[in-house]
Amino acid sequence: MTDEDLQLYLKHHGSLRDFKDFCYNYKDISLREYLEVMISKVLDSLDGKLEKWKVKESEFKDLLKTLCRNPNMRFPYRMEDIFSDLLWSNLIRMCTESRITFNSKFSESVLRVYCGEPGDSEFLKELINKLTR
Repeated sequence: MTDEDLQLYLKHHGSLRDFKDFCYNYKDISLREYLEVMISKVLDSLDGKLEKWKVKESEFKDLLKTLCRNPNMRFPYRMEDIFSDLLWSNLIRMCTESRITFNSKFSESVLRVYCGEPGDSEFLKELINKLTR
């Protein structure tokens, strides 16, 4: 493991509990590959939810892009069920009754990849290109 891998992990995951899981269960891959695997797993779980939510993927991605650009945005009333499900999935959290933010660095990374908003991250740009949805 390199310092670069560790910095990448801390920037895009940040959970020391999951780092312990990585050290114990994923000895054969790098931290970078581990992040890729974990982000891919959560992205796969999002795929089936759009149909359940009865929302167009493009509308959902537009909403997430707004959240990526303003991580402390007002809670959109008409999308309440969708965001309630994202809360339940621990991808976002509600700070107050009317505002939402990402739940963790990891959930922010997942949702940024999902909607194609890498911010300043070369790693997320690579993942977005690799996992184009």
